[in-house]
Amino acid sequence: MYKMHGYTYKEFMALHPMTFIHPDSHALFAEYLDTIKAGHLFHARATDVRKDGTPFPVEVHGTTFMYKGKPHVLAVVRDITEQVQAQQLLEQRVEERTRELSTLLEISHNVASTIELKPLLGLVLDQLKAVADYTGSSFSIMEGEDLVLVDNRGPAPLEQVLQLHFPIKGMGLIWEMFCRQEPVIIADVHDDTPLAEAFRVWMSERMETTFSYIRAWMGIPLTLKEQVIGMLTLSSQEPNYYTPQHARMALAIANQAAVAIENARLYEQAQELAALEERQRLARELHDSVSQALYGISLGAHTARTLLDRDPGKVAEPLDYVLSQAETALTEMRALIFELRPESLETEGLVAALSRQATALHARHGIEGIDGTGG
Repeated sequence: MYKMHGYTYKEFMALHPMTFIHPDSHALFAEYLDTIKAGHLFHARATDVRKDGTPFPVEVHGTTFMYKGKPHVLAVVRDITEQVQAQQLLEQRVEERTRELSTLLEISHNVASTIELKPLLGLVLDQLKAVADYTGSSFSIMEGEDLVLVDNRGPAPLEQVLQLHFPIKGMGLIWEMFCRQEPVIIADVHDDTPLAEAFRVWMSERMETTFSYIRAWMGIPLTLKEQVIGMLTLSSQEPNYYTPQHARMALAIANQAAVAIENARLYEQAQELAALEERQRLARELHDSVSQALYGISLGAHTARTLLDRDPGKVAEPLDYVLSQAETALTEMRALIFELRPESLETEGLVAALSRQATALHARHGIEGIDGTGG
């Protein structure tokens, strides 16, 4: 007991218990005495103080016993510092893991619900900071033989770093590890390790300008179907900052980001295909209706011009035909423009827009209304 508290035997025997019991546990000591006097067993955790003033957690067991006909107290006090520290470490790890899983879940939700790539990548970088802190972080996407930076967080101005190109042929060992789907951790980019040297060669003059703040760097490949499609980077101004645990977490997030990038690309392709199909449909509509009406107008105008010289009395018929075809062409054009941009829907509301559409259909196809009036 005296050794545990840092005293000599003689010093400890002269102490009042309140001397080596922490003030926070003085009330507990009174409870200890009352329990023992009542003949009950006592068990609790408390805080004691060593001779040098250091507090430490203890586990206390107490009971009474008779010795030479007199009641005595037996106290067993155990230093549980290691046990408490282990418990605190476990709780810390559980809290960190819970935060990591929550972040991954939120990112997964965002990936599933957001199609636009730019805001999504920015959101991922912001959420990443909660589980793997950084001074700077960025996403780059493969374009040809280059990695092109598409979003960034850090000291460097965003407009300065966006669209920076990093040729993969200059990455050396870093790219080799990426191709094996391995994260890259560089404890200090100024070291003489092969990875640090490869990083300095790759960054070239940017090491002294745009990215001069970087000491520790971590690169995570974005892979999809065994192919590298981009890169997630985290950097710190503190050396030896990133650990394998950081890499595992960042890799899980990178996998989510790779899915987001692919979804965005597929969405963009779908939009392009839809636009192409719409252009082709409009081209067919123009050919089948407006183009034919214009041809009829041209034919009728030529006929009227010929009759004007030969038989002016018969000019009225081809001119009526020309007017009829012009009205048809005008109606078709209005219908097509409505399909492209239904302004009446924006300015007048749904009822007016539907009325205009019904009118366009009646004019185009000669469809009559329910009452047979064509209205």
